Amino acid sequence: MALPRTRAVDLARIRYVLSPVLPAIGVGLLVLALLFHAEITAAVSVWNSSTAYSHCFFVLPIAAWLAWDRRDRIFTLRAQPAPLAALLALAPGAAWLLAERLGIMEGRQLALIGFVWVLFLATLGPALFRALLAPLLYLTFLVPFGGFVTGPLQTFTTRFTGIGLDILGIPNDINAFLIRIPEGAFYVAQACAGLRFLIASLAFGALYGLLMYRSNLKRALFLLMSLVVPVIANGFRALGIVVLGHYIGSAQAAATDHVLYGWIFFSIVILIEIVIGLPFRDDLAPRARGMPAPAEGRTSPRQGFVAGTAALAAILLAPLAAHLLDTRGTGTPPLVALHLRLPPACAAAAGNSSRPGLTVQHLVCAGQDVRVTVRIFPAGTSPATVIHALTALSGSGSGGGEAEIIPLHLKNARPQQWTLVVDHQAQRVTTGALWVGNRLANAGLRTRIALARANLLGGGTPSVIVAFALKPPRPWRNENEIRHSERALEQVIAAQQHFDERIAGLPGWAGG
Repeated sequence: MALPRTRAVDLARIRYVLSPVLPAIGVGLLVLALLFHAEITAAVSVWNSSTAYSHCFFVLPIAAWLAWDRRDRIFTLRAQPAPLAALLALAPGAAWLLAERLGIMEGRQLALIGFVWVLFLATLGPALFRALLAPLLYLTFLVPFGGFVTGPLQTFTTRFTGIGLDILGIPNDINAFLIRIPEGAFYVAQACAGLRFLIASLAFGALYGLLMYRSNLKRALFLLMSLVVPVIANGFRALGIVVLGHYIGSAQAAATDHVLYGWIFFSIVILIEIVIGLPFRDDLAPRARGMPAPAEGRTSPRQGFVAGTAALAAILLAPLAAHLLDTRGTGTPPLVALHLRLPPACAAAAGNSSRPGLTVQHLVCAGQDVRVTVRIFPAGTSPATVIHALTALSGSGSGGGEAEIIPLHLKNARPQQWTLVVDHQAQRVTTGALWVGNRLANAGLRTRIALARANLLGGGTPSVIVAFALKPPRPWRNENEIRHSERALEQVIAAQQHFDERIAGLPGWAGG
């Protein structure tokens, strides 16, 4: 006769099934946390700083609940450790090493999720792993991915708004992500691009599909709807704000609390998605009232530890290879300074410093402090090191995605060479550029591949970062003061003629 179902009985049965391998899983997860603490720390930092990923704090509890919801399947199985499954760690290991060399943190974090899957597969065995596949896959949403689509989302939102204004007959002028109407200007910032709505919608769509559907096709279709609907909805949201500014006669008033209104609008969109998906739900089988029959046999803890150790040994190969590669590109760069041409509103200030590979110069421009940093890396330096320095010095990783990005179009500079980053939280304006050899480069994939090739195979040329950071004497009080800071920094950059030739002419420079 089956035992009556209670939560205590369910927990006892789960402990019976998993207890032989739980110590191995616990130790394995602890070792992974120590080995890849940089990936975990970076992820949590993004969760804290960007509202686009604040929902990631709920992913672990949701995954645990999804596992608990599948306990009936767990009861009928037993752990069957599979040490040979540790070989599957070579695939995410190669992905992690590639992402680490290219300086792509999201790739490293996704590879870490792959390591977790391999650990569970090796210690639990294929049957239990399949039973827990849905919650394990849901762990993917722990990774703050998707930042690379911010630019395309900004472009789509801007164009969508422009088309809508044309249809409604509202005069408008669009330059990059700046939309001007007679009543004022609206800037489609990164925070307004809709990434936060898109990522949250995908996480919700995956959860809804797992709960409401049995068919993988229905789950995929609902996930696709969760991808498309928020993008289009954000376009209507941006259009609505601009139209509101037109009718009330003030762009600034219309943009007030637009983020709050966006979340209200997004909540309505999610409700609409739920209503659309409900008629197609699959009826779920009623939960058994009695205890399902347990699987025969019992696994020893030793088997779990053997499988877990094998998985960790295979995972360890990737960071070990990265450590060996980091011994390259450690030559001492020359001690150089980039002599700046100062516009009339600027003067040199005290506090300059120099050491091999790094010089810092200080200016005062229109009453505002400007710090100029020149950083040189020897040939063969890991691209992750170079790109991380570029992100930090240029400010492109600041503001938690809330910073304002303004491309500069200067007569003496190539298109998109300089981009101002206006960080309202840190109260500063920053910009920076990268040269690999004596050629201007960006932080794109092609540059990263070239740096990685030099790191792996040797050769290559040094890299130079030139960055400017302006700090106002007091916090900005209005839009005019922000624009004043932007113009001051723009004048400093515009005064620097023929940067490429001057970079190539640096003393001790080995560029081509």
